[in-house]
Amino acid sequence: MEKVVYLLGAGFSAPLGLPATNDFLVKSKDMFFENPQKYSHFDDVFNTIKQMSVCKNYYDSDLFNIEEILSVLEMQNHLSDSENQSSFLQFICDVIAFYTPSFDIDADLNSGNWHGFVFGNDKLTRGYGFFVGSIHNLQFIRKEIIDHGRMLAQHSFIKDSNSQFNYSIVTLNYDMVLENICKYAVQKFHTDLRFTDNFDADEKKTTNPVALAKLHGSIDSGIIVPPTWNKNLHKSVIQSWRLAYKLLTETNHIRIIGYSLPTADSYVRYLLKAAAMHSPHLKSIDVICLDPKGDVKQRYDEFINFKYYRFFNAKIEEYLSTIYHKSVPEIVGSLVPLNLNKLEDAHHEFVEKQRNV
Repeated sequence: MEKVVYLLGAGFSAPLGLPATNDFLVKSKDMFFENPQKYSHFDDVFNTIKQMSVCKNYYDSDLFNIEEILSVLEMQNHLSDSENQSSFLQFICDVIAFYTPSFDIDADLNSGNWHGFVFGNDKLTRGYGFFVGSIHNLQFIRKEIIDHGRMLAQHSFIKDSNSQFNYSIVTLNYDMVLENICKYAVQKFHTDLRFTDNFDADEKKTTNPVALAKLHGSIDSGIIVPPTWNKNLHKSVIQSWRLAYKLLTETNHIRIIGYSLPTADSYVRYLLKAAAMHSPHLKSIDVICLDPKGDVKQRYDEFINFKYYRFFNAKIEEYLSTIYHKSVPEIVGSLVPLNLNKLEDAHHEFVEKQRNV
């Protein structure tokens, strides 16, 4: 069985409206002005940032960038009695939670060509749904029964136990995009669709959840590692790092999506290097990231020496759209199953398209 690890950065969730480091503050202010009572605690954060404006009198400072703001404050906390980081961490969790879609989808599955709409009608959100479904190797089945003279349709997801690919995810994002899609599927179709951070899971079980390592923590737990210069291995997320390391040592293919490999993120580079020491079966590294200036590709080119490494300057929406269109059957009928096991075909089709651009 081939093993594939997807490493996801902020660019993966950005199309859904999740804030990036450079527009985080602007989006938080939109929240505050829309509901100042609910987010009254944002006032302390904004006032602290105002106080920081004195830095600009002496040094080049981008006080619209949440990473720079938190990095300055963390240095202050380390060297003085100031303790204002906790309010900023709650601030980050609130903003991410606000902009993370719930995927509370009202999917209309009554028509004969229901296959493309199991994750809703919106092109963008259904792309994420098909990605998560494909990661889990799901098969979607429709049954029609007669109840009191009426024809009723029943839908269910089952795990495709014949798949030759095992997928897992390592992410640098705090958001709940992936988990919310699973929650939708569980509530809508009563299926066992979930992620786990338990690296001792039995791979032979057909209901085995997909491994998910969140290196920076998660907003649902309230435990997050802030985006600062001091990105050390916090005890709260060490299990996720161990899981990520295990997954990367065992994988055959690494696919990096929406991660720009910032120069400051040396810890991710060291994780990949450490895993490479014990990953003799690694066959390919593909990077998909929007790169309008060309600097992202340059960083990856300087970092990766592997013969089977490829970089693609493309939008995540293009990748998700390819998965969607590859998964929906060309010949449909109300009882034709939807097999979300075309991720490899979709990936190769996407690669070929990019090569011909």
